[in-house]
Amino acid sequence: MTIGIYEGLRKIRRRRRALWLCFPAMALVNILAAFGTQRLFPENTRLLFAVFIVSGGACLAISARDAFSRCPRCGHLFYWLGVLPFGFARACLHCGLKRTPKWNPTDDQRQEIRRWLAASSPRSPIPDVGLCCLACAYPLTGLVDRKCPECGEDFKVENLVGIEN
Repeated sequence: MTIGIYEGLRKIRRRRRALWLCFPAMALVNILAAFGTQRLFPENTRLLFAVFIVSGGACLAISARDAFSRCPRCGHLFYWLGVLPFGFARACLHCGLKRTPKWNPTDDQRQEIRRWLAASSPRSPIPDVGLCCLACAYPLTGLVDRKCPECGEDFKVENLVGIEN
């Protein structure tokens, strides 16, 4: 199945959100474990050490999953440029695709685009569903050419919204 750019960006944002939630959760679990083992098992520090290792391993796995996210447009690692990771990047370091797009299609908009694609020719104007260019946020409504007039970025409507051909 073809994954659309918006769906790929949603996955990247979900992974980043999980990463940011992981660290406070790990701190809370470790604090509760420290107090719990101190009260219940004062001489057993192995249990506390095991909780630290498991929670740290979980955060490490979530961090790796986020760090190795691939850009849905170019396919390169989203946060990596060469051998260096840039974890605070807000856009793909290779193609410049922003992590938060200007338009995120709803299911109704996807259905409308599916109907339009099935009934239209390749030169039909794009319907008014709020579709915007990913590079510059130019509204693509009514365009016949599949090239943004503002920035010159080529696009396929199917790829933007995650619809198989």
